[in-house]
Amino acid sequence: SLAKVAHDYAEKSKVAIRHVRRDGMENLKKAEKDGDISQDDSRGLSEKVQKMTDETITEIDKLLVAKEKEIMQV
Repeated sequence: SLAKVAHDYAEKSKVAIRHVRRDGMENLKKAEKDGDISQDDSRGLSEKVQKMTDETITEIDKLLVAKEKEIMQV
């Protein structure tokens, strides 16, 4: 049951990260629309935000696997 709780926390973390990504992407689109940044800059920053999101979710998955392994040993 502890493994299930850890999985739930990991899933909630992933959702929160996706919400931050969504907000970041919306801010980039707004800045581009307002003329604050160019389309190329917006595209580059969007790719950077996506890459950071993917890396963070991968890290959460790795931590979850390690935690589940630790829980099962006890």
